[in-house]
Amino acid sequence: MAFTEPKRWSFWLSLAEWWYNSTYHTATKFTPFQALYGFPAPLISEISIPGPSNGDASEFLQQKELMLQQLKANLLHAQLRMKKYADTKRTERQFVVGDMVYLKLQPYRMAAFDVRHGLKLATKCYGPFRVLQRIGPVAYQILLPPGTQIHNVFHVSQLKKHLGAKAIPEANLPLIDAQGNIKTEPILVLDTRSIPRHPVLVTQWLVQWLNMSPEDATWEDTGFIKSTFPDFYAATIRRWFSSTDPRGQGSSSGGGNC
Repeated sequence: MAFTEPKRWSFWLSLAEWWYNSTYHTATKFTPFQALYGFPAPLISEISIPGPSNGDASEFLQQKELMLQQLKANLLHAQLRMKKYADTKRTERQFVVGDMVYLKLQPYRMAAFDVRHGLKLATKCYGPFRVLQRIGPVAYQILLPPGTQIHNVFHVSQLKKHLGAKAIPEANLPLIDAQGNIKTEPILVLDTRSIPRHPVLVTQWLVQWLNMSPEDATWEDTGFIKSTFPDFYAATIRRWFSSTDPRGQGSSSGGGNC
């Protein structure tokens, strides 16, 4: 309150002191008032306490009431300001039964594997799928392919309307685990290379990922693959060594560089 009335800052000291003394402290497990007097601080409003009429006390209560109103007005103003900026990034979306919509699965993508290059350009929306029913004001039930392992009700922010008269629905969705995360793991090494880095040569594999086309393959350090997918790394190394010729030279796949 001091910033709204800087000349009356001393008037609020008693209220600040009361707030501090009646606030619970995690260290002592008590308020300072209770630690000093042995009982909790009374939190009954001064207006409800009967007593003789006093001009100073009446003025104090009026000033306190004005302060509370000012605090509420400030909080409301802050909420409206935050809502204003948040609404600039929002658009109103409504669908009717029968509309074809695209489903955005990017929030469900598992990012723990750090597939840095592929995910940025990978598909974010799948579909289109038909809207079956509106569930509440902001959720819709859509017709997903048979065998899909996710619930078919989504928030409106995850849906995007299909424009145009013709639509070719997706045959299926990417594989999803029980938690709704898109399964992302390496399935094949397409090529190898070595690049200089400070100034050591680092071996990289061109990895094709599960549920992604070969065009979405990314170059990944062998150290990253070994630490994140040890089983795939070991199986790849065994396969390469088993395919070597009798003279012990590596095959044309370039596996000998790792």
